[in-house]
Amino acid sequence: MSSEGPAAGTWYGMCTGAGGRSPGVRRRALPGSTSGDVTWPTTGRGGKKRFPTFSRSSVSDPIATMVHPSRGAFGGHPGMRGRPGTCEGGGTTGYHMGGATVNIEYHKWWSPNLGQEMELKVYGHAGKPALAFPSITGMFTEFEDTGMVDACRLFLNEGKVQLFTVDSINHQTWLNGNAPLADRANRHNRYERYIVDEVVPYARWRSGDDGIMGMGCSFGGYNATNFFLHRPDIFDAVISLSGFFRLKHFVGEVDETVYFHEPLAYLPNLDDPWFLDRYRSGRIVLCAGQGDHEDIFLADTLELRRILEEKQIPAWVDIWGHDVSHDWPWWKIQMPYFLRHMGF
Repeated sequence: MSSEGPAAGTWYGMCTGAGGRSPGVRRRALPGSTSGDVTWPTTGRGGKKRFPTFSRSSVSDPIATMVHPSRGAFGGHPGMRGRPGTCEGGGTTGYHMGGATVNIEYHKWWSPNLGQEMELKVYGHAGKPALAFPSITGMFTEFEDTGMVDACRLFLNEGKVQLFTVDSINHQTWLNGNAPLADRANRHNRYERYIVDEVVPYARWRSGDDGIMGMGCSFGGYNATNFFLHRPDIFDAVISLSGFFRLKHFVGEVDETVYFHEPLAYLPNLDDPWFLDRYRSGRIVLCAGQGDHEDIFLADTLELRRILEEKQIPAWVDIWGHDVSHDWPWWKIQMPYFLRHMGF
C-alpha cells in the first residue's frame, strides 16, 4: 500500500505494526486486522442476547419520515418544521484561512426539545452535510478554535463538504454527576431530539442532501457513532477519531438506563435487519492512535471493530502509531486524510 492511501471510493482498513508509525510512511496491516478491499456483505449473523434486544422501538422514531422545509426561503424555526419561530444570527461572513476564504454562518434558536437556546455554525457553501460534535467539554466553536475548520478548508471551499458544528450539553447529561442516571439519560434523549428534529432538517434544507455524515473527536466521536447507530435512516456516514464507546468510563456500571446509549453493550445483541442493512450500506471510519492518553480509546475502537466484523458490517478501522496521541494536532491530520480517501 502506498503512503498516499487508498484510491477514492475504495474502502480499506489498516493497522500499524508494533512499531507503529505516523501517516505519510508505508504501513502494513497486522495479521487479523481489517485490510485490503472490503467486501460489502448482504447478510448478518445474530448473537446470543444478554440484554434486551436493540430494536426500532428502542430509539426515538427511527423510521419516521423527516419533514423537510421547503427549499425556498427558510423563515421558520427548523425544529418547528416550518411553523413560525425564532432563528437569530444567520449572518454570512468570510473566514480567511491559509489564503482561502470559507463561507461561515452563525445561527441561534430556542430549542423546544431542550428548553434553551442552542447555537451552531455553518462552514462552506455546498457539499455533503457533516454534523460535527464537540469533544467532552467543547462548544460549537471548537472546530474553528482548534484549527479543524482550517484543516478541512479545501473540502469546504470546493463545495465537497458543508460543515455544521453543533453545541453539546454533556455537562447536563452523562457528565452531570449530581443527577441520577435516569435523569441524565432522559436529558440526552432530549438532545437526540434536538439533533434529529431541529438540526437535521436544517442541514438537509441547506445542503439539499438527505444523507448526513457525523464526525467528531473523543467524546464527539462517541456522539457521532451513537447517532449513526441509532439513526441510520438519517446518518449514512461517520468519522470517529479517538472515540470511546463505553459510557461506563464516565457513569460506572451500565444498567438498562444507559444500555441503549453504549454501543459496545447494545450492538452485539442487535439483530434487526432494518438496522443492519443500513449499517452495511453506510460508510464507517474509526481511527485511534497508540500514543499518550489513547489507551481506552484504542481498546474501545478495537472492540467495536471486532463486533462490526462479527456482524459483517464493513468499516475502515485505522490504527495509527505509538507517537499518535489523544490531541488535536493529530486529529487535524486525520480528518482531511479520511475525507480525501472517502472520495470528497
